[in-house]
Amino acid sequence: MQPADNPVHHLELGPLVSNARGGKTSNFERPVKLALKGVTTPFEVSSFDGTSDRKSLDLRSSPELREFCARLDQRLKTQGGQITCKPEGYKSLLKPQKEGYEPLFRTKLTLSNSGKTPVKIFDEAKRRLSEQEISEICWRDCTMNVLLSIRGCYVQSGQWGPLAHVEAIMLRQEAACPFDDEPECDP
Repeated sequence: MQPADNPVHHLELGPLVSNARGGKTSNFERPVKLALKGVTTPFEVSSFDGTSDRKSLDLRSSPELREFCARLDQRLKTQGGQITCKPEGYKSLLKPQKEGYEPLFRTKLTLSNSGKTPVKIFDEAKRRLSEQEISEICWRDCTMNVLLSIRGCYVQSGQWGPLAHVEAIMLRQEAACPFDDEPECDP
């Protein structure tokens, strides 16, 4: 995670610019790089319509990350008026879960069944994994260090919030799933 002197207090939203999806974005002068340590993925979801071979992986948060996101949320809500955004339309980087479960990041990892992904994925020896190796990973058997880049805010249909994407992942395979409530993954 970022150190205590994190640049969140110095973030300034730039002007709104139209994007390719029909919405708008407002970028920071400098992206915030957030290192997520020892992250696990509780859900591995294939496409809902069944027509795509892509799947999404959720990322769990931690108390330190929730504290960071609360500071980020406060800073962005304070500045939202300058890009014509109302606080009630704000969506945090984290989304709440059922009672008793930690919030998950809204930013998901997306990859195809063939292992294609824009994210650089490395093993513990810092060797970049091939698409074939990525396609064979049982993600629920892994913990990860994830580099998340928060570039600015998206604005669409009255909703707005942090614009973030995953830049790189370092994987560690576990002997068993790192969850108390789940069985071991099948190979």
